[in-house]
Amino acid sequence: MRKRGILLVNLGSPASTSVADVRSYLREFLMDPYVIDSPWLIRKVVVSGFILPFRPKRTAQAYRRIWEPNGSPLLRLSRALRDALARHIDLPVELAMRYGAPGIEAAVGKLVGAGVDEILLIALYPHHAASTRTTTIETVKRQLVRLSQNVSLEVMPPFFGDPDYLDTLTKSIERAMSPNSQLLL
Repeated sequence: MRKRGILLVNLGSPASTSVADVRSYLREFLMDPYVIDSPWLIRKVVVSGFILPFRPKRTAQAYRRIWEPNGSPLLRLSRALRDALARHIDLPVELAMRYGAPGIEAAVGKLVGAGVDEILLIALYPHHAASTRTTTIETVKRQLVRLSQNVSLEVMPPFFGDPDYLDTLTKSIERAMSPNSQLLL
């Protein structure tokens, strides 16, 4: 009988709102060939020469506006989701961020170390795009090959059109939206 585990993966965020941490995060993110679909040298010139000298300072300021006392709100919410799921199922559940920490390598390592031989990957993006799901799936596959040939991977399909997801999204919007609102973007 196979031992299953679940790997939840979200996009990620910088380690802090410091310009250096934001620069490091942006470098990792923008140098991914699934994010900027260009040859490595062109990506390197664009990212290092035109984006990283200017963008991290502005992006760090934007992160400061949403940052919480305990850090990234995306990480807090993703951990809460992982913890809630773990309370409702009797399987190991790990969380990783595609960029930043906790990393995919560590999360896959924990699952493999726990004796899991089948991983269900749930990318926490409802849509499919190369810059989100494809890069996540390929990175998990690379880690599995590196760690073990005996662990199979199942990937949950995109869920943007799932009726339960849409219903939950609708209810969330209704709770947050003023009854007098006439515009929703």
